[in-house]
Parts: sequence; C-alpha cells; structure tokens
Amino acid sequence: RERERERDRDRDRDRDRDRDQESERRRGAPLYMPESLLLQQQRMLQGVPFALQPGARMAEQNATLFVRNLPRDTTERELSLLFRFMPGFLHSRLVHKEQKPMGFIDFTDTMSSTLALQILQGFRLDLQDPSSAIMLEYDRGAPPRRWQ
Repeated sequence: RERERERDRDRDRDRDRDRDQESERRRGAPLYMPESLLLQQQRMLQGVPFALQPGARMAEQNATLFVRNLPRDTTERELSLLFRFMPGFLHSRLVHKEQKPMGFIDFTDTMSSTLALQILQGFRLDLQDPSSAIMLEYDRGAPPRRWQ
C-alpha cells in the first residue's frame, strides 16, 4: 500500500509540474503565438545577442517601425493586435495615404523594434493572397533612441 501511495504521489507531482510548466510557458502570450516566437522573445529578454537587420546601420535604427503593404481593409485594431505581444510595444497608428494604409508602430527602445522587425517581417495578413506580406522598416522620420 505504501508503494502505491508513493507512486500516486509521484504521478500527481509530475502532472502538477507539467501543468505548471505549460501555464508558465503560455503566461502573458496570446494563444496564437507560435513556439518559435516565444523562444525568440525569451532569448531577447535573457539578453542573448540577436542579429541586426542585414545592411542596417546603427544610425538608421530607431524605436518606431514603418509598416507598408497592408491590405486596404486593415483596421487599427488588427494592426495593434499584430504587434502588441512584442516586448516594448507602446502603440500603433494607422494612416491612409492615397487610399493605401500604412502603419507606424512605437516601441520603448530600439532593441524591441528590431526584434519585432525580425520576427514579423513578411508576415501575411491575408493567407489567400501571397502578395500581402507586410514590409517593415525603421521609420526614417522618427528620432533614434538609444539601446536600453
């Protein structure tokens, strides 16, 4: 009987540990966030170096991203939902110029905007339209912020 109770306790402890690990892994992250994004986000938060945008110079980088090639029916809410899970996200703005939507995404620092650029570059908002991949770049009109 004692062995059975011990085995049951071990099984319950393992089940609880697995459940706790799963809830910790998902804490603070939307359910739709792919595992690879979670890992990249965790590495960034732990200070593991990540590659900068190819060809980008430090002077070009800043905490605001410019988003183009958005579908015409994109809403401000959709734009915000796309970026809000990224660390350092502050807010988003959707602007329509000549009936073409463009977005500006503000982050707390350059490191956060660089991570978002790397992860979401080429993300397709419309899965049926292969040409709907968003294009991200640093906003040229925003003053650069120092790495924090």
